[in-house]
Amino acid sequence: MIRKIIRTSIVAATLLTASANAADLFSVTATMGATPAYKGANTVQELFDAIGQKSTIQTYLPGYNGTQAVDLVANYRGVRINFSYTAGSNTLVMSIPDIGVNESFTGSTREDSQDMLTDWMKKNGASAVEKLMKKLAEVSPSDPIAGNPNSLMSQNVATSFNYGFSDVVKSKNYTPESQKGNVVLPNLVLVLAPIFL
Repeated sequence: MIRKIIRTSIVAATLLTASANAADLFSVTATMGATPAYKGANTVQELFDAIGQKSTIQTYLPGYNGTQAVDLVANYRGVRINFSYTAGSNTLVMSIPDIGVNESFTGSTREDSQDMLTDWMKKNGASAVEKLMKKLAEVSPSDPIAGNPNSLMSQNVATSFNYGFSDVVKSKNYTPESQKGNVVLPNLVLVLAPIFL
């Protein structure tokens, strides 16, 4: 029975890990006319470059010259953020439907409009950023607070477990001979995984 649980847990953990690695942390799906294009990103800076830097947009949306109408849908760790430019306009329109944010930025170039967006987030968009962080904690599988193995919550749980467990182990005299009849599981996750599957 234990072997079956361990095998099932290992298979489940492998499948979950593989599907988690398949998705980009950030991404943009751009549509210009009827032509959709996808760009993955590993950092917020790469994401914003994929939205507002003409040279970066051209790498995944050939034919873009900075004047066409383009819709850009960003996946920001699981939260959808819509950006758009109308034809011949430098106005960047941003909406985050999940938190009710709608803003527009008009610069002398589209890059200037993106810079205005960045400045707004740093200076005047604190309320929107706070709402976004709360939404990310709610929906993101990779949230730094609670959504991944290196998150703050995971580290706190691991530290608490290790602190309590290591005190018990230190007070006992365990030898390889005394443990021959015991099944040793390499990870507590393997024990708990079947409960949640």
